[in-house]
Amino acid sequence: MSTEKIIKKQAKNSLVGNWSLIICALLVLCAVAILLNSIFYFIISNFKLVDINTGVVFSQRKFIYNLVTVIITATAIFVSPLINGVLKMSGEVALNSRTKIFTLFYFFRSFKRYVKTLCLNIVLAVLCAVLFYGLDVYALISHLLKADLHSDEGFDIITLALFAAYTVTIVIRILIYLIFVHYPLMTYSLDDSKNVLKYLFGYIGFAIKNLGNSIKLLISFAGWIVVCFFVVPTFYVLPYLMTSATISAKWLLIIDENFQCDNIG
Repeated sequence: MSTEKIIKKQAKNSLVGNWSLIICALLVLCAVAILLNSIFYFIISNFKLVDINTGVVFSQRKFIYNLVTVIITATAIFVSPLINGVLKMSGEVALNSRTKIFTLFYFFRSFKRYVKTLCLNIVLAVLCAVLFYGLDVYALISHLLKADLHSDEGFDIITLALFAAYTVTIVIRILIYLIFVHYPLMTYSLDDSKNVLKYLFGYIGFAIKNLGNSIKLLISFAGWIVVCFFVVPTFYVLPYLMTSATISAKWLLIIDENFQCDNIG
């Protein structure tokens, strides 16, 4: 049996009795995201900040539009520890095969822990945004060719080049996530006692060393990820994927000679 199959089997066994709790937590996350999105569109539509037909912001109302965008974005950032809470639930399942719905709010219970989590999320988000923007091959090729995949020009060499660039961009973004974000978040869900700088920069080498393992686990979920196109299966797949990823991280961290954690073992 391959390592990935063993990890996925452990994840399924650990999720028994916990699946519904993590699904409920994911539904709370979705509700918060939908609420913020609804508030944003309610404001821009009712205060006529955007031309409904073109989607262009009215020049005389750009300040208000930007202000609303900043407020909604800031609110999303302030509630982002809910994401860490869901991952913490997966961490508890990976460690102890049990979790509680109130773990969703774990990072809100202590001001110090909350600020630490915000710092982690903000830096990781900014790092991803910079790297995504700087290594956006599709945007570069689209700019050079003065075309994009939304253009209805049939299938030709330009379309093929754009599709290839788009595929490369997706691969690059997955690699960026796996190297710079995945293990900081997974490790933080297992043990949040370390300095925030350790999570931000201390696992880059570890992530590169174990990049192959991360990719193989992700590929083993390829079929499940495709099924998520139908939305509803996502609530089954996400807990399964998160817990598998956390269990994988747990064992890899235990094996790593530089990692010590009383909570893991």
